[in-house]
Amino acid sequence: MAFLEFLKDGKVKKVLWILSILVAYSGLIGFTCFIFEETMQLQTFSAFIYTNAEDWEGLESHIVLMEKTQGFAEFWIKGFGWGNPIMWPAFLSYLESNQAYIDALKRQLKNK
Repeated sequence: MAFLEFLKDGKVKKVLWILSILVAYSGLIGFTCFIFEETMQLQTFSAFIYTNAEDWEGLESHIVLMEKTQGFAEFWIKGFGWGNPIMWPAFLSYLESNQAYIDALKRQLKNK
């Protein structure tokens, strides 16, 4: 009988509405984190082209862009990424890898 009372009060509708909001939020967070990941990936490809062409001046300015993107991505992913707990560890891992790549590029630039 308690279940029927639960249905009559419209509580199921409220619970489903709240769940749909949480799923939508999680999807929005996951998608924006994914776009950051794709942006950083494209920047690493571009850095490789600068390195391969031995365009050290271009690489230096590109590293500045990569650091700006990394900083904002860290703010977003570490600040809001927990809203998608399934994907959050992967995005945190990608941030670490991207920072290591930026550091390696700086060392390479310093050695040239």
